[in-house]
Amino acid sequence: MNSMGGSKYILLIFDEASGCMKGFCLRVKSESENYITRYIKMVQAQFGKKVKLVRHDGAREFATNSLQEFYEDEGIEQQKTVPYAHQTNCTVERAIRTIVTIGRSMLHHAKLEKCFWAVMNFRLLGPSAKRKVNIYL
Repeated sequence: MNSMGGSKYILLIFDEASGCMKGFCLRVKSESENYITRYIKMVQAQFGKKVKLVRHDGAREFATNSLQEFYEDEGIEQQKTVPYAHQTNCTVERAIRTIVTIGRSMLHHAKLEKCFWAVMNFRLLGPSAKRKVNIYL
């Protein structure tokens, strides 16, 4: 179902080092390339840390030629998880499930139309309780 803004998909980026997650609503899957490159550049510029590894499920939108070139230029290693084995990417898969469940519950409780799903707040999934300090600071 499309959101009010036309979004149809969720892209969730998880930083294993800090436990932070950042979510984006996408109209088309091909938008993910722009969000990924912008996010990596932002992290490297703001925190002065190099992104070393990107793990994804091997979907076409994560394996475009321009993304491959970007990873090579930045010296970023790629890991593809096993297809259809969601447990190999369990943190992100579980977070997406939680976001969708919370969003549906909020919409149902507020008696809002389904097109409001993208209004949900991705910040509900902040750093893990195990980590008390942002390692980038």
